[in-house]
Amino acid sequence: MTTRQARKAKGVYGKWKEENLQLALVAISEGVGVNEAARRYNIPSATLKTYNKRKDAKIRQPGHPLDLPQEVENDLVTHLLQLEKMFYGLTRRSVMKLAYEIAEKNKLATWFNRETKSAGKEWFSGFMKRHPELSLRQPEATSLARASGFNRVVVGKFFDTLEHLVDQHKLTAARIFNMDETSHNVVQRQEKILAQRGKPQVGAISSCERGQNVTGVNAMSASGFFRLLTPSSAVRIRDGWILTHSVNGLDTSLELSNPALLILDGHSSHTQSLKAIEICCQYGVIMLSLPSHCTHRLQPLDVSFFKPLNTFMSAAISTKMRELPGQRLNVQHIASLVGVTFPRAANMQIAMNGFRLTGLWPVDRNVFSEADFAPFLVTDRPLNGKPSASASRPAEEVEGATTAALAEKKMGDNVELLSGLTEYVSLKEISPLPSSSKSG
Repeated sequence: MTTRQARKAKGVYGKWKEENLQLALVAISEGVGVNEAARRYNIPSATLKTYNKRKDAKIRQPGHPLDLPQEVENDLVTHLLQLEKMFYGLTRRSVMKLAYEIAEKNKLATWFNRETKSAGKEWFSGFMKRHPELSLRQPEATSLARASGFNRVVVGKFFDTLEHLVDQHKLTAARIFNMDETSHNVVQRQEKILAQRGKPQVGAISSCERGQNVTGVNAMSASGFFRLLTPSSAVRIRDGWILTHSVNGLDTSLELSNPALLILDGHSSHTQSLKAIEICCQYGVIMLSLPSHCTHRLQPLDVSFFKPLNTFMSAAISTKMRELPGQRLNVQHIASLVGVTFPRAANMQIAMNGFRLTGLWPVDRNVFSEADFAPFLVTDRPLNGKPSASASRPAEEVEGATTAALAEKKMGDNVELLSGLTEYVSLKEISPLPSSSKSG
């Protein structure tokens, strides 16, 4: 190993500060030797000699120049973030291929692999380090129905109704509830365990292959009150049993003169059960159904409560399996475990955060930004041949000025955007944003 390789392995190169370089150059000008100044200010002597000969203390990026200019990378970052907001994010491999295509279209000299037509792993690693605002994430599958259902018009109409009810009945946080069902399975979600390094396959015991689902009903108020109802059967769900018992279990002070608002999804067991509607009228409960395909953003239980509850349940099932080796868990075990895990997840702050993040309490229709409605732009289509308000504008303009200066439209004058590059092929042309107009 050469001296340079050894110093690089120890992390010497590129670790010094600009202030130390300035001080070292001043010391050399006052008669201090280069090697002594390098030791004194912890700067590699070869680096200090180079800057001393140059008489220029301007720091330059160590290593070979970037394959893509900094401005192009910034434009790429903006493009990637906007694709992610529209739920069409790119994988690592896709980003590497896109980087190669950008370089080829703009005739940039790079070290990219021409056989695979892709940037290398080292470029991607450096790209991620240069842009810490990016992170590799595991996305959650979102259906087209949800992407198109959650839009500004539908959400705006829902908040119109909510604001009217709150003002009309002078509702407070203690009188606004959210109720929904969740499923508990006897087969837990496996967590990582310690095992022998290099072992090709690691197993963990579960009760069965698929397991049995148990429906649990949960309700919480904007003030932090929680209610857990017993598991139910599918027949009782169809008969409106869940909603009836939810109303009976919410609060003993329910009365017509002091109504409560019950926010729930539009399942038929909630909205098409005559018995449940009669019970709500008797106790002064106002039912407000959430818009279709919007519960992932508008339902407090989905936003803040069910995830910690299911996490605690999986851990409790794993612990129970170790306590009962060789035995299968059944519905009775699940019921007892829910009784243990529910108090851990049901705390006031979780309830308040769920209502606040959804804008239900305090009532705030502006809790969602334009970026939250970006996936809808992909599925938005003209109505009766007339372009809609959002379709009339390009998707990249909704978020504002989302492209960098390099992505300016070419006006025919071939403005020099980069040194040695007279005409820049922007990402709009190489990788256009998804739009409903392209799907026919």
